[in-house]
Amino acid sequence: MATYNSEQLAAFVAPNYGPQERNRADALRRESWTYNTTDDPTGAIAEFDTIRLKLLPKGTRIWGGKLFFEAIGSNQVVDFGLEGADGDGTYDGTNSDDPDFFTTAQVAVAAAGEAEFGVLQEDNPGYELVKDCYLTMTHEDTASTNAPASDKDIDGYVDIS
Repeated sequence: MATYNSEQLAAFVAPNYGPQERNRADALRRESWTYNTTDDPTGAIAEFDTIRLKLLPKGTRIWGGKLFFEAIGSNQVVDFGLEGADGDGTYDGTNSDDPDFFTTAQVAVAAAGEAEFGVLQEDNPGYELVKDCYLTMTHEDTASTNAPASDKDIDGYVDIS
């Protein structure tokens, strides 16, 4: 199991550049990301690998988002969750990092399409971060036999305030 970053996260955490301050008026802000299946330095995303999509500062409220994807391959699914940025293994100081915090069911990415996450009450919309966290996407191959197709894009956005 490995961890990789979206293309935007690499720039986002570069020296002298920090998280944007929370929008004090609580107006929604849309943050986007792009991940290509060849961004994995080993050449293939493995089962349960985690992709850090966005670094979100303490106090941010997450309202949901949308995922757009090319056909990644048969039996390929993803989940959306939270990972504490401080590396203590929790997203709130108490509860363990949760790879499916925003999805009650895995999102199938075998065929090209789009999917929403965090839009239902049970999917934790409006959750306010109590510390800096990464929004994560975790890959799984439900048959454990198929590698994802190479050079395929997974794009999306998250609505925050």
